[in-house]
Amino acid sequence: MEVARTLRFKLEINSEDAEKLHSLIVEYSKLVKDFLKVLKHSRAILKPSKGKLHRYAYHFLRKKYNLHSNHVTSARDRAVEMVKASAYHKVFPDPETVPVRMFRDKTFFLNGKRIKIVIAPREHVTGKLIGGQFDEIERARCAELIERDEEFFIHFIVKRKVNLEYPFVTRIGVDVNLERIAVSAVGEDGSVLATHLIEMNVKGRREYFLNRRRGNQRRKVRAGHEERDYFKNLIEQTTHQIITFIKNFEKPVVCLENLKNLIKRVRKRGGDVYPKFFYEEVHRRLVEKLTWEGIRVVFVPAMFTSVRCHRCGGYGKRYGKKFVCGKCGEFDADVNASASIARRLPALKGEVSRWL
Repeated sequence: MEVARTLRFKLEINSEDAEKLHSLIVEYSKLVKDFLKVLKHSRAILKPSKGKLHRYAYHFLRKKYNLHSNHVTSARDRAVEMVKASAYHKVFPDPETVPVRMFRDKTFFLNGKRIKIVIAPREHVTGKLIGGQFDEIERARCAELIERDEEFFIHFIVKRKVNLEYPFVTRIGVDVNLERIAVSAVGEDGSVLATHLIEMNVKGRREYFLNRRRGNQRRKVRAGHEERDYFKNLIEQTTHQIITFIKNFEKPVVCLENLKNLIKRVRKRGGDVYPKFFYEEVHRRLVEKLTWEGIRVVFVPAMFTSVRCHRCGGYGKRYGKKFVCGKCGEFDADVNASASIARRLPALKGEVSRWL
């Protein structure tokens, strides 16, 4: 199985080269818009394809814009992709700016932390990459140039092959809550090998940012993206801790709750739908990172994981952060839920029927 991920770097260049890259992004966006106009006013809109658009407009637009031929080709391909994607939403694309798609050894060249970007024939700029993971950058064959707040960023797309069809030895259960995230490792015999708790306090931080927004509205001050950036960094740090814990075990398989109908249950109870976004974002980042590391991920039913004992499978009672089983005693409620999630995976010794 082939998986892909994105490596993000900031580009450090001088002011003269920055103006050239800005003009490149502007010209590239205009080029994509011209390809979109050709598609919209021709029969190619009925069944858009790269070959038809190439015959209709490539040579004309190649002469109109003083850009490298690979930039013109990538703009053509991006226009076709945008039209095909817009067919689902039934809205024709009208982008303001479009990231410049580049290809290695054609429109960009790497030399350690230095990068050379080709703008037009016999015209290029050089810069330095800052941040990111340089150990994986040699796999990059495609990249995108992005301008944000007068700064330039490059996103490299890297691919690798992983094997997810292996016999698992350890089951890892992950229970996601707004207050804490619990991770439990369960062995072949059903015993809990190790646990890990991560404090989140999402509700408290959300109330803090809500008060900040209200204050900014009263003062008529435009707020930035503090809340978005905070929770994005929180999710990245949390998933990194979870994966570090999972790597300590041999041939693990990670079990996550299937939250497909969560928003229906939350709305029915009159609750806030914000948790759905947080849960799905944590799960999404976990799946992406675990798949890249070659670790298998399985989604299991989420019903009654918080009120069933991970040892005997019987029903108990939850009192805040404490879970009480009449047969097995007291446990941490989140640890018990994560262990129950792990034991819901089809087991090696047939004991799963008690937890489903």
